[in-house]
Amino acid sequence: MSKKILDLFHIKSGINDTREKEKINLYTIEDWQSDMSNLFDDSDRTNHSVFKNSDSYAKYSLQEGDIIISLLSVKAVKVTSNSVSKVINKNFVYLRAKNNELDSDYFIYYFNESKAIRRQLAREMQGSLVVRLTPAVLKGLEITYPDRIQQSKIGLFYQLSRKLEILQNKRDSLMKKYLSGFFDKESQVKRGL
Repeated sequence: MSKKILDLFHIKSGINDTREKEKINLYTIEDWQSDMSNLFDDSDRTNHSVFKNSDSYAKYSLQEGDIIISLLSVKAVKVTSNSVSKVINKNFVYLRAKNNELDSDYFIYYFNESKAIRRQLAREMQGSLVVRLTPAVLKGLEITYPDRIQQSKIGLFYQLSRKLEILQNKRDSLMKKYLSGFFDKESQVKRGL
């Protein structure tokens, strides 16, 4: 089956935060990166929201399970509990499912990894000097998807492979830290310190 993103999701662009005078609990690139790398259960982590956004920002506020797309990096991620109620700015759009037709993890896989999406984006942004996704282009992208059971399997496999990749990166980082500390101690011993 195949449908346009606009037919599957409510799409909301972020605010122009440079014009806002009141303090806003803004969703930042750091939040996006945290959501991108935080594929684990974060229920033990606390939401670092210091203040509550006013009701005027409710339509820009994130809910758990929303999908955030960075218009600059053209990557999708699912909102975690740490980002709930934050307000998106003009560098992001959020997608909220209209129905249960599409598995969100499958969508994230398809959007981030599919050659079909890359071809559509290349065609739509042909001639652009700055590679930046626009909400208009996003709405017109077409998603091809199998039945719900297959979507769930593909989405789960994608999330598990991302978790494995994150764990491998953490392991490599810890190994480098350990080895650099080990070699520092070795050189100090050799120098008689």
